[in-house]
Amino acid sequence: TDNLLNNDILFAVNKDGVQIYFTSNGLTYRHDNYIKSKDEDDAYKNEEEKEAAEHKKGKMEQCAVHMEWLNANPNASIIAGEKLNYYNTYPDLRDRSHSKTIIANAFKKIIYKSLYPNIDVEYFFPEDKEGVKYNIILHLGADPSVIKMRYSQAKGITTDVNGNIVIASGFGDIIDHAPKTFVDGNEVA
Repeated sequence: TDNLLNNDILFAVNKDGVQIYFTSNGLTYRHDNYIKSKDEDDAYKNEEEKEAAEHKKGKMEQCAVHMEWLNANPNASIIAGEKLNYYNTYPDLRDRSHSKTIIANAFKKIIYKSLYPNIDVEYFFPEDKEGVKYNIILHLGADPSVIKMRYSQAKGITTDVNGNIVIASGFGDIIDHAPKTFVDGNEVA
């Protein structure tokens, strides 16, 4: 939970080596970089020995970028959709006996219902492409001018020639692609 703007993690995904944490008011993209100590030797007998040595020497550098939905509904419903047939397990770090396990179901999408009046945001995780995609769904009566996103802890934010927003981070660029608009499944200008 380090570096998460004091929000509870509701959902998480590890995508392309980056952890993405979904909270009630946005996302955190996080990547941990292991920095070797000067005297660290790469000659290990096996992978377990190398991993054990890495925990003893060197240090971990954490890079994070936050995206926050501004002036959004703090009571928006955040739900998972399209449950998958597998799950992940994690040790329950609150359990001192180390006998409890957390079971985390896997889903294809996460939906923020009524994030703004008459506006939902749907995140999904393409299997054949990098990153996370999202749709902003405008229902009848929606005012898209209320949608505002703030990025923090980025190294820089620019717009490329295609209208994409490029968020520079310590672990590479995050690309927020230029929006496309669809009505009843048909793209419109």
